[in-house]
Amino acid sequence: MEVVVGIFVILCFMVILFLIMNTVGTFLFKMISGSGEPVKASITTEDVQRFAMMLDRFAYFKNLSNEGKKKFLQRTVDFMLSKDFDGRDGLQVTEEMKVLVSAAAAQLLFGLPQYRLSSFYNIRIFPSIFYSRLMNVHMKGGTTRGGVIMLSWKDFLAGYADGSDKLNLGLHEFGHALRIEVEGGDDYSGAFATYMENWDLISRETFLQVQHDQIPF
Repeated sequence: MEVVVGIFVILCFMVILFLIMNTVGTFLFKMISGSGEPVKASITTEDVQRFAMMLDRFAYFKNLSNEGKKKFLQRTVDFMLSKDFDGRDGLQVTEEMKVLVSAAAAQLLFGLPQYRLSSFYNIRIFPSIFYSRLMNVHMKGGTTRGGVIMLSWKDFLAGYADGSDKLNLGLHEFGHALRIEVEGGDDYSGAFATYMENWDLISRETFLQVQHDQIPF
């Protein structure tokens, strides 16, 4: 009888433990992915808190409401887990690099329902300006139609160090990626492609003036 009771207690404990782990896992999955799509790794609450501290240098993030910060963190982590990050020219990619680069993408696409830039799978980070054999030029960043985004880490940080100089490498390259996806047929919000076409028409004259140094950027 004691053996049966012992087995029953163990089984009950295992069921309760399973329910707790399943609940926690589901909570973290929803918090991170916000969807039914799989992620590459598990993220703990402590991880998310650490990421939030890293984003303190982002004025955009700091000015969000509490709900906005939760949404921003969820998108940042989800984007980060959906990409492969490669360090080039001897650079060792750190967790902070992944978080901050992913946050730039989250910032650019924060007002849109889609935010993963799914056509892009690889983000290459260089220590500073790098040479492109394909284009035969030194670059601070680049975005290819083959799904690769390249960034100079030095210039990426410089883009967020001064929020008033109108220069931000991260937003610039992710902007190229967004345009490539829209040109490829991804509409993002049901009207975003049309909005972009209208913006091109409206801004074309000003853009040409900037190109010819007729007005300052």
